[in-house]
Amino acid sequence: MAGEDGGSKNPVWLQNLYGKQVCILTFGCTYNEGDSEKLCVVLSDAGCQIVDSPDNADAIIINTCVVIARTERKMNRLIARYHDRLVYITGCMPLAYPEKRDLLSFHPVILPDEIHDLFFRVSHDIRVAGYAGSSVVQVAKGCPGHCSYCITKRARGGLVSFPADEILLQIREMAGSGVAEIRLTGQDVSAYGLDRESPSLPALLEEINQIDGNFMVRLGMMNPATLLPVLDDLLKNLHNGRIFSFLHIPVQSGSDRILSLMNRGYRVSDIVSIVSACRKAGGIRIATDVIVGFPGETEEDHTATMDLLRMMSPAMVNITRYSPREGTPAFSFPDMPDRIKKDRSRMLTLLRDNLLQTANRQMIDQVLPVLVTEKIRPGSVTARTRGYHNVLVSCDPDPGTRGLVRITGEKTHYLTGELIS
Repeated sequence: MAGEDGGSKNPVWLQNLYGKQVCILTFGCTYNEGDSEKLCVVLSDAGCQIVDSPDNADAIIINTCVVIARTERKMNRLIARYHDRLVYITGCMPLAYPEKRDLLSFHPVILPDEIHDLFFRVSHDIRVAGYAGSSVVQVAKGCPGHCSYCITKRARGGLVSFPADEILLQIREMAGSGVAEIRLTGQDVSAYGLDRESPSLPALLEEINQIDGNFMVRLGMMNPATLLPVLDDLLKNLHNGRIFSFLHIPVQSGSDRILSLMNRGYRVSDIVSIVSACRKAGGIRIATDVIVGFPGETEEDHTATMDLLRMMSPAMVNITRYSPREGTPAFSFPDMPDRIKKDRSRMLTLLRDNLLQTANRQMIDQVLPVLVTEKIRPGSVTARTRGYHNVLVSCDPDPGTRGLVRITGEKTHYLTGELIS
């Protein structure tokens, strides 16, 4: 793709990086990780060497996230730290705030769409060589929703589902190269196909389940509003196939009033229906996200969220204190004091940890089939059950190894186990 001079048909930023040592610093969600994975392949094709430390790099690429104010401040500090270095900016910051030309004006911007297009111009062999034991496949960018607090919508726009043949090609390449865990990601994975004459997510999963290889697929986050219409067909693909029996369903609040202010497009009763269907199907674990301290949230609303979590007993809960984001409808809503957000966040964290510990203790002494997905360090690996339990095992098999593990302990956010066969 690149040629000796970096390829005159390539964007200027890629021509300028040709042959350099490049460090990519990635922040934010799995989708950003997918952009960085593709960028590594594109740069490798351009003769670049990817290095781990900025200190050893000729150029630094910062893949930015601005989902909350604290993260945006971190991005600004990082860009300022390397003001005297060759720095390129990609990710959500230049997309969400293109009019802000302070820090960004001093650094070239790499648009994520350019990364995506260039990746598919790289030869098959180079793409395959760039895959790791756990890799990301992006199924769509943007979403059909209009959540009042979401800056990601401003950055990534409306739903654009990627062609099914493009997705399946990547999965086949990954399977052929020995990738153990493939993470399907997007801003709203269950919305896949709503924007075009593409198969729905369940139809795509049926195709994935037919691909040969020693791998499993984890589904990314799904808005309950787009998940509910395809739920029954989706659940059929979560047993005895390539798809982990695990769903990431951000509920954000247990109060219908707050969900309406958030413009989430569903009610608490919809979440209850989804949880009920998953329990009826059996063996399906649910992770979720909660925003605490959204403008107007009362003690009753907060209690309703805690009650919903107790009912769900989720596999994981990501708790985020509400952060006003300039350019979103909720930015004009009256914010509440940080001390209230902190107090409610602590209460949710205690509840979450109690729920996780209770569920994890029930796993001790069980013997479960697992797939090794990642080497953490010499002598220690991460293995996943079909329900996507995170099991830390003291052994050294390669990713893709399957076996039986006896669960020996729990550490709130993961289990420990011993490989018995």
